[in-house]
Amino acid sequence: MFLDFTPQISPAMKVGEFLTLFPELEEDLIALSPVFVKLRNPVLRRTIARVTTLKQASVVGSIPLEQMINTLRQKAGQPILIIENEQINIEKPMEKPDWLHAEKITISLDARPILASGDHPLDRVLRETRTLNPGEIYEIITPFPPMPMIEKIEATGFTSYMEQEGGTFRTYFRK
Repeated sequence: MFLDFTPQISPAMKVGEFLTLFPELEEDLIALSPVFVKLRNPVLRRTIARVTTLKQASVVGSIPLEQMINTLRQKAGQPILIIENEQINIEKPMEKPDWLHAEKITISLDARPILASGDHPLDRVLRETRTLNPGEIYEIITPFPPMPMIEKIEATGFTSYMEQEGGTFRTYFRK
């Protein structure tokens, strides 16, 4: 009797784990969205890919989760996966919250140069948000929705709101 221990590609799988287990599918993943070309950067692979799930990556790449997972599963020779209620809604909430006022923004970080250099600002944002007093707001500017960061910061007790202006995303965290 032969048992297959090949890991199954799922929404919860980390991008870094996927690339390690299925290196032959790297170009297939990159082909799904132009934003994934950044995964060729070794620093981003060691940072963002380590903490980002395929579910979060589908949001960043603007790809329906089921389409992304099943494209990769088919390429890996795995059966189709029915995914229900797994989509992350980045349009949360579309209405600007009443707590968001420019004068309450205590710290603003334009992370685009940091990300372009191949670094990741997560540790810095975690450190800086810890210094905020209740009601103060932290703003981060990125070229894509920072889904893993949002989840990590919200897990520390913050509320978030994100808005898009063209290809720029502004995410606000309030203590």
